[in-house]
Amino acid sequence: MTEDGQRFYFTICNNDAGWDAINTRCEIYVTKKSANGWTAPERLPDYINIKGVNTTHPAVWQRDGQEVLFFASNREGGRGGLDLWYVTRDQGLDNLDFTFPVNLGSVINTLGDEVTPFFDKEEEMLYFASNGHPSIGGLDIFKSKGSETTWVTPINAGLPLNSGADDYGYVRNASGFGGFFTSNRVFGGEKTNTRNDDVFEYTIGGRQITLKANVYAEDSGNLLENVAVSLFQVFDDGGENMLITKDFSSGSYLFELLPNRRFRVEVKRDGYETSGYTFATDSPTTYTYGQPLFLKPNAVATTTSPTTGMGTSTTSQDGIMSENTSAITGSSPTTSGGASTTSSGNLLSSPGEAYTARGTSDKDNLLYSSDAPRYEGTYYRVQLAAVKKFNATHPKFSNMAEYGVMSTEQITDKGLTRVLVGDYFSQEEATLILNAVRKTNKDAYIVQYNDGVRYGRVNF
Repeated sequence: MTEDGQRFYFTICNNDAGWDAINTRCEIYVTKKSANGWTAPERLPDYINIKGVNTTHPAVWQRDGQEVLFFASNREGGRGGLDLWYVTRDQGLDNLDFTFPVNLGSVINTLGDEVTPFFDKEEEMLYFASNGHPSIGGLDIFKSKGSETTWVTPINAGLPLNSGADDYGYVRNASGFGGFFTSNRVFGGEKTNTRNDDVFEYTIGGRQITLKANVYAEDSGNLLENVAVSLFQVFDDGGENMLITKDFSSGSYLFELLPNRRFRVEVKRDGYETSGYTFATDSPTTYTYGQPLFLKPNAVATTTSPTTGMGTSTTSQDGIMSENTSAITGSSPTTSGGASTTSSGNLLSSPGEAYTARGTSDKDNLLYSSDAPRYEGTYYRVQLAAVKKFNATHPKFSNMAEYGVMSTEQITDKGLTRVLVGDYFSQEEATLILNAVRKTNKDAYIVQYNDGVRYGRVNF
Protein backbone atom coordinates (compact mmCIF):
# COMPACT_ATOMS: atom_id res chain seq x y z
CA MET A 1 0.00 0.00 0.00
CA THR A 2 1.36 3.43 -0.87
CA GLU A 3 1.83 5.91 1.96
CA ASP A 4 -1.06 8.08 0.73
CA GLY A 5 -3.33 5.02 0.59
CA GLN A 6 -4.17 5.50 -3.08
CA ARG A 7 -2.51 2.46 -4.62
CA PHE A 8 -2.17 -1.18 -3.60
CA TYR A 9 0.42 -3.38 -5.32
CA PHE A 10 0.17 -7.19 -5.22
CA THR A 11 1.12 -10.29 -7.20
CA ILE A 12 -0.84 -12.90 -9.14
CA CYS A 13 1.00 -16.19 -9.66
CA ASN A 14 0.15 -18.82 -12.27
CA ASN A 15 1.36 -22.34 -12.96
CA ASP A 16 -0.76 -24.91 -14.74
CA ALA A 17 1.12 -27.72 -12.98
CA GLY A 18 0.33 -26.35 -9.53
CA TRP A 19 2.42 -24.30 -7.15
CA ASP A 20 6.16 -24.86 -7.48
CA ALA A 21 8.79 -22.67 -5.84
CA ILE A 22 11.02 -22.77 -8.94
CA ASN A 23 8.64 -22.86 -11.90
CA THR A 24 5.67 -20.83 -10.67
CA ARG A 25 5.73 -17.37 -12.30
CA CYS A 26 4.35 -14.27 -10.57
CA GLU A 27 3.50 -10.84 -11.97
CA ILE A 28 2.84 -7.53 -10.22
CA TYR A 29 -0.55 -5.80 -10.45
CA VAL A 30 -1.95 -2.58 -9.00
CA THR A 31 -5.42 -1.45 -7.94
CA LYS A 32 -6.28 2.22 -7.32
CA LYS A 33 -8.58 3.82 -4.80
CA SER A 34 -11.58 5.65 -6.29
CA ALA A 35 -14.81 7.25 -5.12
CA ASN A 36 -16.57 3.92 -5.69
CA GLY A 37 -13.97 1.73 -3.99
CA TRP A 38 -11.04 0.04 -5.71
CA THR A 39 -10.54 -0.17 -9.47
CA ALA A 40 -10.11 -3.37 -11.45
CA PRO A 41 -6.51 -4.65 -11.11
CA GLU A 42 -4.08 -3.54 -13.80
CA ARG A 43 -1.00 -5.52 -14.78
CA LEU A 44 2.24 -3.51 -14.74
CA PRO A 45 3.99 -3.02 -18.13
CA ASP A 46 5.79 -5.82 -19.97
CA TYR A 47 9.23 -4.37 -19.21
CA ILE A 48 8.48 -4.97 -15.52
CA ASN A 49 6.53 -8.23 -15.89
CA ILE A 50 8.82 -9.88 -18.43
CA LYS A 51 7.46 -13.03 -20.07
CA GLY A 52 8.82 -16.21 -18.51
CA VAL A 53 10.33 -14.34 -15.56
CA ASN A 54 9.26 -14.33 -11.92
CA THR A 55 8.44 -10.79 -10.73
CA THR A 56 7.14 -10.64 -7.17
CA HIS A 57 7.23 -9.15 -3.62
CA PRO A 58 6.36 -5.50 -4.39
CA ALA A 59 7.14 -2.88 -1.74
CA VAL A 60 6.52 0.82 -2.26
CA TRP A 61 7.48 4.15 -0.67
CA GLN A 62 7.08 7.78 -1.74
CA ARG A 63 9.50 10.72 -1.64
CA ASP A 64 9.75 14.13 -3.31
CA GLY A 65 6.79 13.49 -5.60
CA GLN A 66 8.21 10.16 -6.75
CA GLU A 67 6.93 6.66 -6.05
CA VAL A 68 9.64 4.01 -5.67
CA LEU A 69 8.60 0.40 -6.20
CA PHE A 70 10.98 -2.35 -5.03
CA PHE A 71 10.47 -5.94 -6.12
CA ALA A 72 12.25 -9.30 -6.45
CA SER A 73 12.91 -10.89 -9.84
CA ASN A 74 15.10 -13.52 -11.51
CA ARG A 75 15.34 -11.59 -14.80
CA GLU A 76 18.54 -11.32 -16.83
CA GLY A 77 21.13 -8.84 -15.59
CA GLY A 78 20.93 -9.94 -11.98
CA ARG A 79 23.60 -11.47 -9.78
CA GLY A 80 21.90 -14.85 -9.47
CA GLY A 81 18.66 -16.34 -8.26
CA LEU A 82 16.12 -13.70 -7.25
CA ASP A 83 17.58 -10.17 -7.04
CA LEU A 84 16.07 -6.95 -5.73
CA TRP A 85 15.20 -4.26 -8.31
CA TYR A 86 13.38 -0.93 -8.31
CA VAL A 87 11.40 1.32 -10.64
CA THR A 88 10.00 4.83 -10.10
CA ARG A 89 7.03 6.86 -11.33
CA ASP A 90 5.75 10.42 -11.02
CA GLN A 91 3.09 10.63 -8.30
CA GLY A 92 1.44 13.50 -10.15
CA LEU A 93 0.46 11.27 -13.06
CA ASP A 94 -2.27 8.66 -12.74
CA ASN A 95 -0.77 6.12 -15.11
CA LEU A 96 1.52 3.09 -15.23
CA ASP A 97 4.48 4.93 -16.72
CA PHE A 98 7.43 3.59 -14.69
CA THR A 99 11.14 3.87 -15.36
CA PHE A 100 12.95 0.74 -16.54
CA PRO A 101 13.98 -1.66 -13.72
CA VAL A 102 17.33 -1.03 -12.04
CA ASN A 103 19.22 -3.66 -10.06
CA LEU A 104 20.03 -2.59 -6.47
CA GLY A 105 23.63 -3.69 -7.02
CA SER A 106 26.16 -6.17 -5.69
CA VAL A 107 26.15 -4.80 -2.11
CA ILE A 108 22.55 -6.00 -1.71
CA ASN A 109 22.26 -8.80 -4.25
CA THR A 110 24.26 -12.04 -4.14
CA LEU A 111 24.50 -15.31 -6.06
CA GLY A 112 21.65 -16.56 -3.85
CA ASP A 113 18.12 -15.20 -3.42
CA GLU A 114 17.16 -11.74 -2.12
CA VAL A 115 13.41 -11.41 -1.50
CA THR A 116 10.63 -9.54 0.37
CA PRO A 117 12.00 -5.97 0.39
CA PHE A 118 10.59 -3.40 2.81
CA PHE A 119 11.80 0.21 3.03
CA ASP A 120 11.37 2.02 6.35
CA LYS A 121 11.09 5.71 5.51
CA GLU A 122 11.78 6.93 9.04
CA GLU A 123 14.97 4.90 9.39
CA GLU A 124 15.86 5.22 5.69
CA MET A 125 16.53 1.51 5.99
CA LEU A 126 15.91 -1.30 3.52
CA TYR A 127 14.93 -4.62 5.08
CA PHE A 128 15.03 -7.77 2.99
CA ALA A 129 15.61 -11.52 3.28
CA SER A 130 18.57 -13.36 1.79
CA ASN A 131 20.19 -16.79 1.76
CA GLY A 132 23.28 -15.43 0.00
CA HIS A 133 24.62 -13.24 2.80
CA PRO A 134 26.09 -14.91 5.96
CA SER A 135 23.09 -16.15 7.91
CA ILE A 136 22.07 -18.02 11.04
CA GLY A 137 20.32 -20.49 8.77
CA GLY A 138 18.28 -20.47 5.55
CA LEU A 139 16.75 -17.13 4.65
CA ASP A 140 17.61 -14.42 7.20
CA ILE A 141 16.35 -10.85 7.55
CA PHE A 142 18.95 -8.17 6.77
CA LYS A 143 18.96 -4.37 6.84
CA SER A 144 20.93 -1.73 4.96
CA LYS A 145 20.85 2.08 4.83
CA GLY A 146 20.92 3.86 1.51
CA SER A 147 18.84 4.45 -1.61
CA GLU A 148 18.61 3.36 -5.24
CA THR A 149 21.98 1.71 -6.03
CA THR A 150 24.01 3.12 -3.12
CA TRP A 151 23.81 0.95 0.01
CA VAL A 152 25.97 0.16 3.02
CA THR A 153 26.97 -3.44 3.71
CA PRO A 154 23.84 -5.28 4.95
CA ILE A 155 23.66 -6.24 8.63
CA ASN A 156 22.02 -9.44 9.83
CA ALA A 157 19.02 -8.52 12.01
CA GLY A 158 20.07 -11.30 14.42
CA LEU A 159 18.11 -13.22 17.05
CA PRO A 160 15.24 -13.42 17.80
CA LEU A 161 14.02 -12.20 14.38
CA ASN A 162 16.24 -14.74 12.65
CA SER A 163 16.52 -18.43 13.42
CA GLY A 164 18.03 -21.60 12.00
CA ALA A 165 15.02 -21.83 9.66
CA ASP A 166 13.75 -19.43 6.93
CA ASP A 167 12.82 -15.91 8.11
CA TYR A 168 11.51 -13.29 5.70
CA GLY A 169 8.65 -10.89 4.93
CA TYR A 170 9.70 -8.30 7.54
CA VAL A 171 7.40 -5.28 7.81
CA ARG A 172 7.19 -2.53 10.42
CA ASN A 173 4.11 -0.75 11.71
CA ALA A 174 3.65 2.96 11.08
CA SER A 175 4.16 3.54 14.82
CA GLY A 176 7.65 2.10 14.52
CA PHE A 177 7.17 0.05 17.71
CA GLY A 178 6.67 -3.33 16.08
CA GLY A 179 5.51 -5.29 13.08
CA PHE A 180 5.40 -8.76 11.54
CA PHE A 181 7.55 -11.32 9.74
CA THR A 182 7.16 -14.86 8.44
CA SER A 183 9.11 -17.96 9.51
CA ASN A 184 8.94 -21.73 9.29
CA ARG A 185 10.83 -22.15 12.59
CA VAL A 186 9.83 -24.64 15.27
CA PHE A 187 7.90 -22.93 18.03
CA GLY A 188 6.18 -23.28 21.36
CA GLY A 189 6.39 -27.03 21.81
CA GLU A 190 3.59 -27.52 19.26
CA LYS A 191 5.27 -26.81 15.91
CA THR A 192 8.14 -29.31 15.80
CA ASN A 193 9.11 -29.18 12.10
CA THR A 194 9.85 -26.57 9.42
CA ARG A 195 7.42 -27.75 6.73
CA ASN A 196 4.99 -24.83 7.12
CA ASP A 197 5.24 -21.06 7.56
CA ASP A 198 3.73 -18.95 10.35
CA VAL A 199 3.31 -15.21 10.81
CA PHE A 200 5.02 -13.78 13.90
CA GLU A 201 4.58 -10.41 15.63
CA TYR A 202 7.44 -8.48 17.24
CA THR A 203 7.81 -5.28 19.27
CA ILE A 204 10.54 -2.61 19.35
CA GLY A 205 10.69 -0.23 22.27
CA GLY A 206 7.57 1.91 22.66
CA ARG A 207 5.21 0.75 25.37
CA GLN A 208 7.15 -2.07 27.00
CA ILE A 209 4.82 -4.43 28.85
CA THR A 210 6.34 -6.95 31.20
CA LEU A 211 5.37 -9.89 33.39
CA LYS A 212 7.36 -9.71 36.61
CA ALA A 213 6.81 -11.59 39.89
CA ASN A 214 8.37 -13.80 42.58
CA VAL A 215 7.82 -17.39 43.70
CA TYR A 216 7.80 -18.26 47.43
CA ALA A 217 7.50 -21.36 49.60
CA GLU A 218 4.11 -21.29 51.33
CA ASP A 219 5.39 -22.96 54.52
CA SER A 220 8.38 -20.66 55.11
CA GLY A 221 7.63 -17.58 53.02
CA ASN A 222 11.16 -17.77 51.59
CA LEU A 223 11.93 -17.04 47.95
CA LEU A 224 12.20 -20.32 46.04
CA GLU A 225 15.24 -20.82 43.83
CA ASN A 226 15.40 -22.85 40.61
CA VAL A 227 11.81 -22.51 39.38
CA ALA A 228 10.56 -23.34 35.88
CA VAL A 229 8.04 -20.85 34.53
CA SER A 230 5.88 -21.51 31.45
CA LEU A 231 3.97 -18.75 29.65
CA PHE A 232 0.90 -19.61 27.55
CA GLN A 233 -1.26 -17.40 25.34
CA VAL A 234 -4.97 -18.07 25.93
CA PHE A 235 -7.42 -17.62 23.04
CA ASP A 236 -11.09 -16.63 23.03
CA ASP A 237 -12.22 -20.18 22.28
CA GLY A 238 -10.48 -21.47 25.39
CA GLY A 239 -7.51 -22.93 23.55
CA GLU A 240 -3.97 -21.95 24.39
CA ASN A 241 -0.44 -22.07 22.97
CA MET A 242 2.76 -22.40 24.98
CA LEU A 243 4.99 -19.44 24.14
CA ILE A 244 8.05 -20.19 26.25
CA THR A 245 9.34 -22.21 29.19
CA LYS A 246 12.31 -20.83 31.08
CA ASP A 247 14.25 -21.68 34.24
CA PHE A 248 14.91 -18.92 36.79
CA SER A 249 17.55 -19.66 39.42
CA SER A 250 16.68 -16.69 41.63
CA GLY A 251 12.95 -17.33 42.05
CA SER A 252 12.08 -14.08 40.29
CA TYR A 253 10.82 -14.28 36.71
CA LEU A 254 10.49 -11.70 33.92
CA PHE A 255 8.97 -11.85 30.40
CA GLU A 256 8.12 -9.19 27.81
CA LEU A 257 4.49 -9.20 26.66
CA LEU A 258 2.28 -7.86 23.89
CA PRO A 259 -0.76 -5.70 24.71
CA ASN A 260 -4.39 -6.84 24.43
CA ARG A 261 -3.62 -10.52 24.93
CA ARG A 262 -4.65 -13.09 27.52
CA PHE A 263 -1.94 -15.21 29.16
CA ARG A 264 -1.58 -18.07 31.61
CA VAL A 265 1.43 -18.55 33.90
CA GLU A 266 2.43 -21.98 35.20
CA VAL A 267 5.22 -22.39 37.78
CA LYS A 268 6.91 -25.67 38.67
CA ARG A 269 9.54 -26.55 41.24
CA ASP A 270 10.82 -29.92 42.42
CA GLY A 271 9.22 -30.87 45.71
CA TYR A 272 6.30 -28.44 45.37
CA GLU A 273 2.87 -28.47 43.81
CA THR A 274 2.48 -26.72 40.45
CA SER A 275 0.64 -23.39 40.59
CA GLY A 276 -0.28 -20.52 38.30
CA TYR A 277 -2.75 -17.85 37.27
CA THR A 278 -4.35 -16.18 34.22
CA PHE A 279 -4.33 -12.48 33.33
CA ALA A 280 -4.94 -10.10 30.40
CA THR A 281 -2.80 -7.18 29.20
CA ASP A 282 -5.83 -5.02 28.41
CA SER A 283 -5.25 -2.06 30.75
CA PRO A 284 -4.23 1.18 28.99
CA THR A 285 -2.33 2.36 32.09
CA THR A 286 -0.70 -0.85 33.36
CA TYR A 287 2.76 -1.73 32.07
CA THR A 288 3.80 -4.41 34.58
CA TYR A 289 1.73 -7.51 35.29
CA GLY A 290 2.18 -10.49 37.58
CA GLN A 291 1.36 -11.68 41.06
CA PRO A 292 3.36 -13.54 43.74
CA LEU A 293 2.88 -17.28 43.98
CA PHE A 294 3.22 -19.35 47.15
CA LEU A 295 3.90 -23.00 46.31
CA LYS A 296 2.74 -25.80 48.62
CA PRO A 297 5.29 -28.53 49.42
CA ASN A 298 4.51 -32.01 48.15
CA ALA A 299 3.73 -34.74 50.68
CA VAL A 300 7.29 -36.09 50.17
CA ALA A 301 9.53 -33.14 49.38
CA THR A 302 12.45 -33.50 47.00
CA THR A 303 15.39 -31.17 47.06
CA THR A 304 17.08 -29.70 44.04
CA SER A 305 20.82 -29.60 43.72
CA PRO A 306 21.84 -25.96 44.14
CA THR A 307 24.66 -26.31 41.63
CA THR A 308 22.69 -27.68 38.71
CA GLY A 309 18.99 -27.15 39.38
CA MET A 310 18.51 -30.76 38.25
CA GLY A 311 18.92 -32.59 41.59
CA THR A 312 18.36 -36.32 41.90
CA SER A 313 18.18 -37.05 45.60
CA THR A 314 15.36 -37.13 48.07
CA THR A 315 15.49 -36.13 51.70
CA SER A 316 13.76 -38.34 54.23
CA GLN A 317 12.35 -36.96 57.43
CA ASP A 318 15.52 -37.91 59.32
CA GLY A 319 17.63 -35.91 56.84
CA ILE A 320 19.42 -38.92 55.27
CA MET A 321 20.18 -38.40 51.57
CA SER A 322 19.32 -41.26 49.20
CA GLU A 323 19.40 -41.63 45.44
CA ASN A 324 16.03 -41.40 43.74
CA THR A 325 15.89 -44.21 41.19
CA SER A 326 12.17 -44.31 40.47
CA ALA A 327 11.17 -44.06 36.83
CA ILE A 328 9.33 -40.96 35.70
CA THR A 329 7.27 -41.06 32.51
CA GLY A 330 5.10 -38.64 30.62
CA SER A 331 7.10 -35.56 31.63
CA SER A 332 7.80 -32.86 29.11
CA PRO A 333 11.42 -31.64 29.14
CA THR A 334 11.94 -28.02 30.07
CA THR A 335 14.05 -25.58 28.12
CA SER A 336 14.62 -21.84 28.27
CA GLY A 337 15.18 -18.83 26.05
CA GLY A 338 12.45 -19.79 23.60
CA ALA A 339 13.97 -23.19 22.80
CA SER A 340 10.86 -25.29 22.23
CA THR A 341 10.55 -29.04 22.81
CA THR A 342 8.02 -31.74 22.12
CA SER A 343 6.21 -33.76 24.72
CA SER A 344 7.76 -36.98 23.38
CA GLY A 345 10.72 -36.81 25.76
CA ASN A 346 9.70 -39.32 28.44
CA LEU A 347 12.24 -39.60 31.26
CA LEU A 348 13.96 -42.98 31.54
CA SER A 349 15.50 -42.77 34.98
CA SER A 350 16.87 -40.32 37.49
CA PRO A 351 19.76 -38.10 36.40
CA GLY A 352 23.07 -38.63 38.11
CA GLU A 353 23.22 -42.37 37.38
CA ALA A 354 26.56 -43.58 36.03
CA TYR A 355 26.40 -45.63 32.86
CA THR A 356 28.57 -46.65 29.90
CA ALA A 357 28.17 -44.60 26.74
CA ARG A 358 28.02 -47.03 23.82
CA GLY A 359 28.88 -44.32 21.33
CA THR A 360 30.34 -44.53 17.85
CA SER A 361 33.46 -42.64 18.89
CA ASP A 362 36.13 -44.40 20.99
CA LYS A 363 36.68 -41.28 23.07
CA ASP A 364 33.06 -41.52 24.21
CA ASN A 365 33.32 -45.14 25.37
CA LEU A 366 34.13 -44.03 28.89
CA LEU A 367 32.38 -44.46 32.20
CA TYR A 368 30.83 -41.16 33.15
CA SER A 369 27.99 -39.75 35.20
CA SER A 370 25.61 -36.98 34.29
CA ASP A 371 23.40 -34.55 36.17
CA ALA A 372 21.08 -34.34 33.14
CA PRO A 373 17.85 -36.31 32.71
CA ARG A 374 17.69 -39.25 30.30
CA TYR A 375 14.80 -39.56 27.83
CA GLU A 376 13.30 -42.17 25.57
CA GLY A 377 13.99 -41.90 21.85
CA THR A 378 16.42 -39.60 20.08
CA TYR A 379 17.26 -36.16 21.41
CA TYR A 380 20.16 -33.72 21.30
CA ARG A 381 22.29 -31.45 23.47
CA VAL A 382 24.81 -28.78 22.51
CA GLN A 383 28.21 -29.43 24.09
CA LEU A 384 29.94 -26.18 24.99
CA ALA A 385 33.26 -27.50 26.25
CA ALA A 386 35.07 -30.20 28.25
CA VAL A 387 36.95 -28.63 31.17
CA LYS A 388 38.99 -29.78 34.15
CA LYS A 389 36.99 -27.61 36.53
CA PHE A 390 33.53 -26.29 35.75
CA ASN A 391 32.74 -22.73 36.84
CA ALA A 392 29.16 -21.73 35.99
CA THR A 393 30.04 -18.03 36.36
CA HIS A 394 32.76 -18.17 33.70
CA PRO A 395 31.91 -15.76 30.81
CA LYS A 396 31.87 -18.73 28.44
CA PHE A 397 28.97 -20.31 30.34
CA SER A 398 27.24 -17.57 32.34
CA ASN A 399 24.82 -16.58 29.55
CA MET A 400 24.12 -20.04 28.16
CA ALA A 401 21.10 -20.73 30.38
CA GLU A 402 18.96 -18.61 28.04
CA TYR A 403 19.28 -21.38 25.45
CA GLY A 404 18.20 -24.25 27.69
CA VAL A 405 18.90 -26.14 30.89
CA MET A 406 22.64 -26.47 31.50
CA SER A 407 24.01 -29.84 32.61
CA THR A 408 27.35 -31.57 33.08
CA GLU A 409 28.82 -35.01 32.41
CA GLN A 410 31.76 -36.26 34.47
CA ILE A 411 34.27 -38.33 32.46
CA THR A 412 35.56 -40.35 35.37
CA ASP A 413 38.81 -41.76 33.96
CA LYS A 414 39.99 -38.49 32.43
CA GLY A 415 39.00 -36.07 35.15
CA LEU A 416 37.08 -33.85 32.71
CA THR A 417 33.65 -32.28 32.91
CA ARG A 418 31.55 -31.88 29.79
CA VAL A 419 29.35 -28.79 29.86
CA LEU A 420 26.14 -29.02 27.82
CA VAL A 421 22.90 -27.20 27.18
CA GLY A 422 19.63 -28.89 26.15
CA ASP A 423 17.56 -30.98 25.65
CA TYR A 424 16.25 -30.60 22.08
CA PHE A 425 13.95 -33.07 20.37
CA SER A 426 14.42 -32.07 16.73
CA GLN A 427 17.41 -31.50 14.46
CA GLU A 428 16.05 -28.08 13.51
CA GLU A 429 15.91 -26.90 17.10
CA ALA A 430 19.37 -28.24 17.97
CA THR A 431 20.84 -26.53 14.90
CA LEU A 432 19.12 -23.26 15.78
CA ILE A 433 20.62 -23.28 19.28
CA LEU A 434 24.06 -24.33 17.99
CA ASN A 435 24.17 -21.37 15.58
CA ALA A 436 23.29 -18.99 18.41
CA VAL A 437 25.74 -20.54 20.88
CA ARG A 438 28.65 -20.45 18.43
CA LYS A 439 28.65 -16.66 18.52
CA THR A 440 30.44 -16.93 21.86
CA ASN A 441 31.49 -20.61 21.91
CA LYS A 442 32.86 -21.28 18.44
CA ASP A 443 33.90 -24.87 19.28
CA ALA A 444 30.42 -25.96 20.40
CA TYR A 445 28.82 -28.93 18.65
CA ILE A 446 25.70 -31.12 18.75
CA VAL A 447 25.66 -34.44 20.59
CA GLN A 448 23.01 -37.10 19.94
CA TYR A 449 21.45 -39.34 22.60
CA ASN A 450 19.39 -42.47 21.97
CA ASP A 451 17.30 -43.72 24.91
CA GLY A 452 19.54 -41.89 27.33
CA VAL A 453 22.80 -43.17 25.81
CA ARG A 454 25.27 -40.68 24.38
CA TYR A 455 26.11 -41.51 20.78
CA GLY A 456 28.63 -38.76 20.22
CA ARG A 457 28.95 -35.78 17.94
CA VAL A 458 26.64 -35.40 14.93
CA ASN A 459 26.46 -33.04 11.98
CA PHE A 460 23.28 -32.31 10.05
